[in-house]
Amino acid sequence: RSRTVLKLRVMGAVENRWRGYYSGDFTPKLSEEEGLATDVVELQSGDISWASGKQGSARRKIQSASGCSLEYLGTLACFVGTLPERERCRQYLTWLLDQKGSRNRELCLPVSVEARADATAMPFAAADRKHLDSEALQQIELATDTFIFFRETPPMEVLAAGTMVQLQY
Repeated sequence: RSRTVLKLRVMGAVENRWRGYYSGDFTPKLSEEEGLATDVVELQSGDISWASGKQGSARRKIQSASGCSLEYLGTLACFVGTLPERERCRQYLTWLLDQKGSRNRELCLPVSVEARADATAMPFAAADRKHLDSEALQQIELATDTFIFFRETPPMEVLAAGTMVQLQY
């Protein structure tokens, strides 16, 4: 694993200086290999800086939370890990990109996310969330190897039969 990651990291550094030097040799593909393998996914060119984050912070937190190595070659995202690690990493990257344009890390995800083994739901009032700025959240993520986001309840979930709603005014 470390040699594959090292190779991709060096290739990424070269790619940053000379676009297309290595990325032209890769094609997007998802491996079905259960063990250690590499998945390659193409991103939109405007998503690369968001996916990488300030000084690579977004990439590092997704790696830590998923257990999968993530490297970028031009517009390609390379995931190195076992099948479950690669799947988690791709999902976390998708969630990160879905946050693009949101000022408060909210995502509209189904309630089934809360039942995932790799997710912990924590009730948090909007008023309390105002006390956590972006820097504080990043520090928590780095210290705990987690990826934090706030789940926005989809309207259809609120209006579903049998749903209990607490109104506050």
